[in-house]
Amino acid sequence: MSVLNELLNKWLKMTLPPVQSGFLECSPSTEVGDFFSYYQLDSIAGTGRLAYWHHQSWRLVLHVWMPDRIEPLGTLILCHGLFDHMAIYRPMVQLALDLGYCVVGVDLPGHGLSSGERGRIDDFADYQRILLGLYDHLARLQMPVPWHGLGQSTGGGILWSHLLEHPDSPLKEIMLLAPLVRPASFRQVQWSYRAFGSWVNATPRTFRVNSADSEFIQFTHYRDPLQPRQMSMAWVRAMLDWEHRWRNSPKKCLRRIQIVQGGRDQTVDWTYNLVFLHRHFPAARILFVEHASHHLANEAVHLRQPVEFRLRYMLESSHQKRPPE
Repeated sequence: MSVLNELLNKWLKMTLPPVQSGFLECSPSTEVGDFFSYYQLDSIAGTGRLAYWHHQSWRLVLHVWMPDRIEPLGTLILCHGLFDHMAIYRPMVQLALDLGYCVVGVDLPGHGLSSGERGRIDDFADYQRILLGLYDHLARLQMPVPWHGLGQSTGGGILWSHLLEHPDSPLKEIMLLAPLVRPASFRQVQWSYRAFGSWVNATPRTFRVNSADSEFIQFTHYRDPLQPRQMSMAWVRAMLDWEHRWRNSPKKCLRRIQIVQGGRDQTVDWTYNLVFLHRHFPAARILFVEHASHHLANEAVHLRQPVEFRLRYMLESSHQKRPPE
């Protein structure tokens, strides 16, 4: 664990430029090069870059990948889940690059290379403000349009609530992977927070087997220094407040978003969540992958294939005339 802590401290102190001044590209024998190599990002067929911007009290790190040798067809904005960070989304990044899209994403506060107490957020509205701030930076950077959104778990929750709040969102197409509405064992989570949340700041994190990819599980559980080791009670409180605000909301969005859900997901309450999302997004197209678990972006290859096929269809059809359904 001491080695992981050393890597964590090293990378959180990594010298990066502010986004207004440009980006630091991956190159060998540098801190960024070491970081990319550790997460096998140097194997991606594209150019990776890092920069930061200040949002409120946080220093947020922005990841940008550009496809090689082709004119980009647009930009995919990737929103990661709780405890995740952008560096572990290599399969989704590579697929989008292969299709000619730029990929951008920000490590949320307390996640990845961004500052903040690990895993903590006090208000889910901060996630919305960060997404709107990201749009501003992408516009200044003149990132290729159209812009699309892909969100895993909490990232999916950020995107669906953003659409309901901002029907004029600049995102053209959106895909949600196992999106958060309620977590699994929701009533138990409520009870536990009421019992302990007022006097416990954090509890030891339970690492779930949320993918059939054993290599991914081994890495995130034991070798990823950027994985938080505790569950922030502030995040739980913020999530419960967010869920309560949306529970009886009358808002609807008629856009045809894509939702993918695994049948072996034990992280979110997917039966409730799909009913909720269908009520608020009646035109949504839902793909159910029976044997897939929660982390669809990093599932075993045979279980990830339906996800990748749907994402490929979404991106390819965004700049072509859709076939009749």
